[in-house]
Amino acid sequence: MFDWAIRWSLRNRLTVVLLYLILAGASIVAALSMAVDVFPEYAPPQVQIQTEVPGYSAKDVETLVTRPIEIVLQGAPYIDQIRSNSSVGLSRITIVFKWGIDIYRARQIIQERMQTVQGQLPSGAQAPQMMPVTSAVSWLLKFGLVDWSGSDREHELRTLVDWDIRNRLLAQPGVASVVAVGGGVKQYQVLLDPLRMRKYGVSTAMVTQALRSANLVAPGGFVYPSSEEEYFIRANGKVESLRDVADTLVAMRGGQPIHIGDVGEVRFGSEVKRGDGQIYGGPAVIGTVSKLWGADTMETTRNVEKVLASMAENLPKDVQLIPNVFRQASFIDASIDNLRDALLHSSIIVALVLLLFLFRWRPTAISLIAIPTSLMAGVLVLWALDISINALTLGGLVFAIGEGWTTPSSTSRTSCAACAKTSWPTRRCRPWTSSTKVRGRSATRWSSPPSSSWWRSLRSFSCRASKAASSSRWRSPTWLPSPARWSWPSRWCRC
Repeated sequence: MFDWAIRWSLRNRLTVVLLYLILAGASIVAALSMAVDVFPEYAPPQVQIQTEVPGYSAKDVETLVTRPIEIVLQGAPYIDQIRSNSSVGLSRITIVFKWGIDIYRARQIIQERMQTVQGQLPSGAQAPQMMPVTSAVSWLLKFGLVDWSGSDREHELRTLVDWDIRNRLLAQPGVASVVAVGGGVKQYQVLLDPLRMRKYGVSTAMVTQALRSANLVAPGGFVYPSSEEEYFIRANGKVESLRDVADTLVAMRGGQPIHIGDVGEVRFGSEVKRGDGQIYGGPAVIGTVSKLWGADTMETTRNVEKVLASMAENLPKDVQLIPNVFRQASFIDASIDNLRDALLHSSIIVALVLLLFLFRWRPTAISLIAIPTSLMAGVLVLWALDISINALTLGGLVFAIGEGWTTPSSTSRTSCAACAKTSWPTRRCRPWTSSTKVRGRSATRWSSPPSSSWWRSLRSFSCRASKAASSSRWRSPTWLPSPARWSWPSRWCRC
């Protein structure tokens, strides 16, 4: 087979060059269309449900919220396991599905089951919510908003992140969620005075009901002063200041109105904190951006960084936006740099070795052409197998460069040392040796299957990547014959 390939290549040198150019163009197009990530999607499809129950202890959350939801979810199709965590005021349930099921089909199954659980939850519990569809390595980027003024501006920073930056980031393709930690969530707080409440005969339930009915907008109907005019009437009861809350009516006593301000103090305050943020010694709000399942890490990161850069131009004085507290794309950049360095260093080493030992430029050209050809073939195989570009595949390509360059270099040395009768058997055995190595590594991966689903997924991924590595190393002897014509003149025997 390889004899025929070499003879055909020597007779059709222009065709081989054209095929090489087609391979180069196809690999570039495929690489540009492939998703770029740190790791492949190694986790099975998962759906997470969170339910907030303010004021409930962890034990009560487990008994009144987590257990009823788990009972409803049991028996749903395609579910592999159900995990739960109950903390103060919060219930988290993670449903792990079997491999192969579509993530959106899994969410539909959970949504149908959750419709029957709402009536079983306590009155203070909020509606259970499904979390966004995030990637296995969900943290895309973390940014920080730091106040260097020294004044208390925690409400201003947190409001800026929650209502301005967060909404802008959620509009970007590939962003699943934006979660902020630190600062203070602004609240209108009423501190009741028991003595004044007793004086006016007002209970806590009356104050709560008054506050609930205060911040409302009600339609009032229409007025038609003429056949060509129409006016809309509405009752605007929205709260816009602390005074609006203080003037809210609670009750009437002897014809005298009793307001919220008569029985307590109204002020701005912060929600109870479950964490805080600090950067370089200054108070900060840390925002975590998570990406959608299957989104391109590099493209999504670029979109997020553009939004953060535009927001940084309009920040208040003494407020700094740090866009790279954590950046997942930096790991990908490092892997690509390693691949580039490996390609450059291996090419230099091969060129020096062949020039020093053979004193010929033609064998050097053969090896320098074979190395990028192997990479291009490997990229095409990864694209055909629907494998993303990530740290594992880039590491495999670096490994293939390290071992794959020995095939063309050894062939060049053999071809210059003897005639075709000696070099051809050597050429024949090189690809079979490479293939045997890859099969041996694949067999090692499958020999002792671990129980962890995470490792099983990586094992499956590594076996598919081995096919790409095998292809990249098979290409070098297959496409070498065209330049080899320069090293074997006059019936292959004179060097």
